[in-house]
Amino acid sequence: MRLLTDNKDALRILAVTMQLLNKQYLNGPLDLRKKILRDKLSEATSRSGAIQFCVKRENIVYEAWNRFSHMTTPGNAIANIKVSFINESGYDAGGLSKEFMSILQRELFNPESGLWAPASSAFKYECETSKSSTTELFAPLLPRAHPDTEISRRTGLSLENLYELSGIVAARTFADCIINLGKSQLPYRLASSVFKHVLSLGVTCKDFENDDPSFYKSTVRYILENEVDSLELQFCEDLFTLDGSYVESICLDPESPNYYASPRKQKKSSGKEEFREVTDENKELFLEERAKYRLCEAMRPYLDAFRKGFLKAIKEDDLAILTPNEIVSITCASSKIDPEDMVNNIDFCGCDLRHKEWLKEAIRTFSETERRMFMLFVTGSICPPQGGFSKLSPRLSVSGFYSTNSLPRSHTCFNRLDLPLYNSYNVLFTKLLIAIKEGCDYYAMS
Repeated sequence: MRLLTDNKDALRILAVTMQLLNKQYLNGPLDLRKKILRDKLSEATSRSGAIQFCVKRENIVYEAWNRFSHMTTPGNAIANIKVSFINESGYDAGGLSKEFMSILQRELFNPESGLWAPASSAFKYECETSKSSTTELFAPLLPRAHPDTEISRRTGLSLENLYELSGIVAARTFADCIINLGKSQLPYRLASSVFKHVLSLGVTCKDFENDDPSFYKSTVRYILENEVDSLELQFCEDLFTLDGSYVESICLDPESPNYYASPRKQKKSSGKEEFREVTDENKELFLEERAKYRLCEAMRPYLDAFRKGFLKAIKEDDLAILTPNEIVSITCASSKIDPEDMVNNIDFCGCDLRHKEWLKEAIRTFSETERRMFMLFVTGSICPPQGGFSKLSPRLSVSGFYSTNSLPRSHTCFNRLDLPLYNSYNVLFTKLLIAIKEGCDYYAMS
């Protein structure tokens, strides 16, 4: 019995020591903390070696879950993989595994798939699923409180399994960015409150500033800076459908027996006296409770599943030397591609000055969406690594060859574009646009 107590005491002391060390590291330079984490993750993956994946392209999400869910050792879950697609020829020199991860990222995190939505609407009963603008595409995402179950039917996986797989995929992306210095980020931006949950940290109304900035500016800051007694606010969150129909009101009063429940679901007309009034004295508590509901409690089962998947791949103690915002910036892509950064980091071979300038001008002329299509066509990813194109490995390269009729072609394993030496800028621009769109159609069908 004494030995058991001693062991428990030793574990408790070790846990406290780790917390103190992590707090100390949090005050250190980010590059140093990333190096510490890189050494730990590299050691874990080196023990696992490369793992072979032979998957069916038509149900890639289920195939990924079937393999990753059985990897209980963190090093295995983030190990290098070699991918082959059943009934397809090809050797994975990096391109196939990159394509595999890129498809998984889009299947799981694209808001159109129905699992994730901008934090401004994720807590609602229904969310917009139409194609978004680039700005909306990179709005911070949270799990939807009421996910679309179509992807669950299509993949044969439960919603909890899909969110757990999302956590594993996000962790693999994070590990790749740490080990390979930002080689391939997640092409969607997750809310920092997601990683607060992973690190067992509570959310506050201040988190709206990062995760839902428009709500923070229009509502949170106004309430904090002004008197609210005349606004008739109550400790509740009113929920509506997309067409504006009232559904229910969730109680946000921690002193109420109906806390996080809905005492009434009937059509909203009167009866607001069921909820406590918001006053100048309790408005900060109201905002804190609103943050807890919108950014955590509304979608807690799915945040829990995501956390389970993420920590299956990376230990929480290892992750704790970073802040949630730092994890987001390492893992997730920024909102825009800098065309000048791209054109200044291209290595040319076999191209004269005229064709070099034509290609650079084409990239500058592309819309944001077309630049991401170009990235996907050449590298297999729709965003540059953390730190910009100078960190891309292998470097972005263009090899010229003599042809006037062929379309440009790519080698995503080597981040290389083979560019025919066309007779005019207009032909180059048109042919390149056709090639990247056809390439993106192939990825979409995949």
